Amino acid sequence: MGIYIGIKKCKEQDNVHYYFVDPDKVMKPNFYIGINPTSNKTLFYWDTTFSNSFGEIDFNDLHKKVIINEIDPKVLHVVVIRSLKALRENNFPDSMSYCA
Repeated sequence: MGIYIGIKKCKEQDNVHYYFVDPDKVMKPNFYIGINPTSNKTLFYWDTTFSNSFGEIDFNDLHKKVIINEIDPKVLHVVVIRSLKALRENNFPDSMSYCA
């Protein structure tokens, strides 16, 4: 069985790139991320208010273990890799979806 994780840009504001993450039905829930190239961080949100984050990845400290209990580890892994790639390349496309 294949895995699909949709990661689609929903807005850009104040140099933060916001994406809707829609994992495979088995790996729910849906959530949002904000990738901030200025702070080199990705924050996790439940809704489009983007006001209260429930998790954070700080790419300034790559030795820090990333665990966000609310998110399936496979989904989290893809989000981490896609976020880091976008930051390193300074390229924030409309879609960073994953299929395997």
